[in-house]
Amino acid sequence: MFGMPLSVINSFRVNSLLNQQYTQTILIKIWKLMIDLIHPGIKPKDLRNTSIHIKSYQHFLPLFKKALGPFFTSDYYVAMPKRLNPMSSKAIHFGRFAFDVISLAGENLLNLTDDEFEVLIRKFFQTITFLHNGKLMLINSKDVVTPWDKQEVSHCWIS
Repeated sequence: MFGMPLSVINSFRVNSLLNQQYTQTILIKIWKLMIDLIHPGIKPKDLRNTSIHIKSYQHFLPLFKKALGPFFTSDYYVAMPKRLNPMSSKAIHFGRFAFDVISLAGENLLNLTDDEFEVLIRKFFQTITFLHNGKLMLINSKDVVTPWDKQEVSHCWIS
């Protein structure tokens, strides 16, 4: 059962988490940091419609997986070049990014309350960011230390 595709997860639950204000606020901050790294100096007017090329986007995935630690279960639904239709755009927009980050937790989402998910997404943000000379930045994935261990989150695991 572990690593089960997201399709078995109640789509209303995923949409509910995607539509939470705290989720949107945290994920848009992360999205902005990603855009700043890829396109330094560019200040897009509408972050939600600013895209990142799939190849650049992929460089962030190890960071997200490592930061989720024991909550990471599968990247089955995450955008990757080999999974995209060859005729489709290679641009990733905010909506897809938001879906991907949440989907990395897979079936663990079923066992998290809204409050627990809020703690998860906030700790995730704290884990992947740091302040440097007063500026918020993304940490290098090799420097990530997950804030959770298996025992701490055992009630969320599906066995």
